[in-house]
Amino acid sequence: MGSRIFNELLDEKIESFVNSFLKVSKNTFLNSNGKLIHPGEFGAYRESCCKEFLSYVVPQRLAIEEGFIINSLDEVSTECDIIIYDKANTPLIESREKQKFYPVESVAAIGEIKSTLNKEQLSKSLVKLSQVKTFRLNQKIGKTISKRHDGEYNPRDNPKDNVFTFLICEKLNFNVEDVSIFVNNAYPKNTHGNMRHNLLLSLNDGLFAYYLEEGEFPIVYPMPIVDSKVLMTTFIPSTQNYSHIKAFSSFMFSGVSDITLSQPDITNYLITPYMEAEWAK
Repeated sequence: MGSRIFNELLDEKIESFVNSFLKVSKNTFLNSNGKLIHPGEFGAYRESCCKEFLSYVVPQRLAIEEGFIINSLDEVSTECDIIIYDKANTPLIESREKQKFYPVESVAAIGEIKSTLNKEQLSKSLVKLSQVKTFRLNQKIGKTISKRHDGEYNPRDNPKDNVFTFLICEKLNFNVEDVSIFVNNAYPKNTHGNMRHNLLLSLNDGLFAYYLEEGEFPIVYPMPIVDSKVLMTTFIPSTQNYSHIKAFSSFMFSGVSDITLSQPDITNYLITPYMEAEWAK
């Protein structure tokens, strides 16, 4: 049956989010000819809308910011619109210009916020998210903060051991019936199945997730693989009651909650070859 109170409050948050993202942002930053007056501020406003909404659908123990992802192998991402991380166990790594850097071990999720996407732009955004997932593959981990499965830590083959990635956009400017096929082929051929994104939400079109065939009916799933099996994309269309955004909200909470997090071992980031040689004596 569900909770009436929960649904009423979630509906209110969704309506506010959609209105701000789709209408208020345009009314504020587009002129009478429909041209952007301040593109940077327009994008920042939409990112702020997403952060506010996501704060209602992810665990409160996690913080939401923007910045760059790093690991101890000297890899650094391009700037990420959304970074969801364990603030209590993440050191403040900040430049003089207030650019923030987050060790990948304590990052639960990253997201990209876009407006209208064509196929090339969508593919570029998905590949960017995929590249950040590779940051965990050879990263040494410290003390475990959160772990929801009994197996060994395996960020290559277990989606719960890698970063949860998502993309939110206004709409796709090509036939959504082609998206499922396109998304499955949007990555380079050598991309591991678990390096793919988790969720793709188009406010105007619907939600793209994955489906797991179990029993008589397939199960919609927010992970790209299950037991090393690569899953195919499925689509939940946009409706007036925002069922696609409600599904996104549910998958965000469960998916981000399940991600394995560990406390960054700053020693891994500090050690140089010279220090290693000295310590080995």
